[in-house]
Amino acid sequence: MLILASLLYRSKLDQGCIDASPTQTYTNDWSTEKNKCGTYTKVIISSEVTSIIDHAFEKCDKVQTIEFNQRLQTIGNSAFEGLEILKELIFPDSLISIGNYAFKGCRLLTTIKFSNSLKTIGDNAFEDCYVIKSLTIPKSLTKIGQHIFQNVQDIKTVIFEDGLTFLGDYMFESGTGLTSITMPDSITKIGQYCFQECYNLATIKFSENLQEINDFAFYYCKSIKTLELPKSLKMIGYNAFERCLGLTSITLPERLITLNNNAFGGILKLTEITVCCKKLDLLGTFLNSGRISKNVNKIEFKSSEFKFLQDIQLISSLSTIILNSNEIINFPDMTGLKNLQYLYINNTSSSLMIYQNRLPKTKLLSSI
Repeated sequence: MLILASLLYRSKLDQGCIDASPTQTYTNDWSTEKNKCGTYTKVIISSEVTSIIDHAFEKCDKVQTIEFNQRLQTIGNSAFEGLEILKELIFPDSLISIGNYAFKGCRLLTTIKFSNSLKTIGDNAFEDCYVIKSLTIPKSLTKIGQHIFQNVQDIKTVIFEDGLTFLGDYMFESGTGLTSITMPDSITKIGQYCFQECYNLATIKFSENLQEINDFAFYYCKSIKTLELPKSLKMIGYNAFERCLGLTSITLPERLITLNNNAFGGILKLTEITVCCKKLDLLGTFLNSGRISKNVNKIEFKSSEFKFLQDIQLISSLSTIILNSNEIINFPDMTGLKNLQYLYINNTSSSLMIYQNRLPKTKLLSSI
């Protein structure tokens, strides 16, 4: 019986039905049609190979190890997607591009070492690689796809190399393991949904040259308690910090020009807003959105150069308003602020007398 089983195995092996080797070598004549997933646990990329084709080893779920050569430049779309027991990736310094979905769903992947020459990471490249612990993002990147590290839930540490200029859309969405982020001063833009629903993210050190925080970038990052937005910031997108439930105060930096609707919506603990901007196009949209906390009781306009560029309705819960503007245009109507207890207006304002009918008549403890 044992002899018969042995003969049957040898017959199938001779017919190419069984891969007896634990190792598979990838060569330039590789074809996904003739090279099916076998029982091999290790993939070796042959020394002459510079590019791995799309879907080359997709769902070859026995593979535990990949040995790259030192000439490899590109990895194709879905090339290693679904390798569920792959644990480590050490890319060669020659690597320039990683395709869309290249390693999506490699659920046990814990370690990645990127090439210092890497320029492109495609959409969803490492999505659903749940247990990656740490990452160093190389400064060489010039193109970052969407969702590249989405649902990487165990990640604790991300190091952004100085020289990296932007963070991509949905880059760390649902990265629930992140607790702190430090950005180098080379970063000027944070993409939309970049850190959305990173529930445990509590501390952010922004780049001192940051100019844009795009839509939903930090939506529902409920553990953030303080924000130190850099002076360089010019634009905050729609819903960028909505439902950051731990925030109690906001300071809008001096170069901010555009503050889009619901940027700080749904923050129930928010009680204080400080406006340091000299010019803010969309302040009214921010205050009138109907989504800002009704608990805000103080707003201060610090810049002496600030001008109201549109007619706005201040929040009815305000008890303190401080205006330091030398010149006021489109002065807001305060007559309906029943909770107002303290109002300070810079007495050098040359245009104030024009707006006397918009000032509150009662409950004013400190006046012009």
